[in-house]
Amino acid sequence: MENLSNIEIGLTLLAVGMITVFVILSIVVLAAKTLIFFTNKMDLSPTPVAKKKSNNVSISNKKLAILTSVVSHVTAGQGKIKEIRKL
Repeated sequence: MENLSNIEIGLTLLAVGMITVFVILSIVVLAAKTLIFFTNKMDLSPTPVAKKKSNNVSISNKKLAILTSVVSHVTAGQGKIKEIRKL
């Protein structure tokens, strides 16, 4: 008879523990989903900042021709120069 009561106590503790873990994990999942929902609602994308115009340093035609021919040679005629700027 006493063994049966020990089994009952063990099963009761098992059920209470499993229910407690289920409830706590459910609260964590709901809190995470709520946080994700409100985070996605907020628009935190950065506003575009106007770029400063850099000093237009003119490059000589001779240097431009050299750069163009090098790029064309290295890329087998597929590359094009879009911008030249000083780093």
